[in-house]
Amino acid sequence: MASDDEEMEISKDDIEDDDDDDDDGSTSEDSADEKIDDSKQETELVAHRDIVQSNPYNYQAHIDYINLSHQYGNLEHLRFARQTMSEIYPLTQQLWLDWIRDEIRLLISNTEENKELIQLFERAVNDYLSVKIWIEYVQYRIPYYVSLNSIEELRNLFERGLSSCALHLTEGSILWAAYIETEKAILDGILLQYNQNKTNNDLKEKILQHVDYILTLYRRQLSIPLHGMDTIYYKDYNEFCQQYKEYLPTNYMEKYDLVLKNDFDHAIQQLKQCEKFEQELDNTNRSVATYRKYIEFEKEPARIQCLYERAIGMIF
Repeated sequence: MASDDEEMEISKDDIEDDDDDDDDGSTSEDSADEKIDDSKQETELVAHRDIVQSNPYNYQAHIDYINLSHQYGNLEHLRFARQTMSEIYPLTQQLWLDWIRDEIRLLISNTEENKELIQLFERAVNDYLSVKIWIEYVQYRIPYYVSLNSIEELRNLFERGLSSCALHLTEGSILWAAYIETEKAILDGILLQYNQNKTNNDLKEKILQHVDYILTLYRRQLSIPLHGMDTIYYKDYNEFCQQYKEYLPTNYMEKYDLVLKNDFDHAIQQLKQCEKFEQELDNTNRSVATYRKYIEFEKEPARIQCLYERAIGMIF
């Protein structure tokens, strides 16, 4: 992702914390020892690489090669090990997150577009369902889109994440919260401009549209059974309505509050029915048999798909 000249090896202070930057007391003997250590490390890494290449379906060999490359801080081997494994197996959520986070640490700035890293994110989110990877993806892209004032593109990315993770009963709220908090931050910026020039009707119209957009997000979220939704309704949503009541659409409470409460109550009932399966998953260490019962109980195709993807993620 950066040039080979710049990053032939990733130093341990890039992947790990390193307390020593420069050792003024180093000697030629120390340098010789370091060269020997480097040579030993390379020999070990090559041996692990050869095992992987001769036994490409040996899952543990791939893991060992990745871990050793990471331990030695060798970027060339680490990238090769990860790429090789990803061509044979779907990577676990943690393997993707480790890979992505290591590459992000090497970037000079995240306000510039890095096509290789974006491709890595795309591969990760397409491997299987992961709220945490989507959160990492949108957080990485927010500074870039904000720097270009590309709010619609940022929203499109969040919407893609929701199309994948919105129904995840235990973790979906995290992505919804990230989306709504991002929109609130943008709204605060518009309000700041408007407070400096309250005669600007264009800014006021933007505020009205933005408040309505956030209200729509809340209504969408609160119609889905998700952990923590009671707090979102009784605290977050109502506090937002109070804070921005002067910008609410005309007759908002009369038009939407009753419908929203009905949707919320229905989702709460669904949540209560699902929680017994979620508890059983916790008690049985995510057993396949429990997922099977959970899937048989579900009636909505979209939630069934979400459960299948959660089960697949658990297996791998």
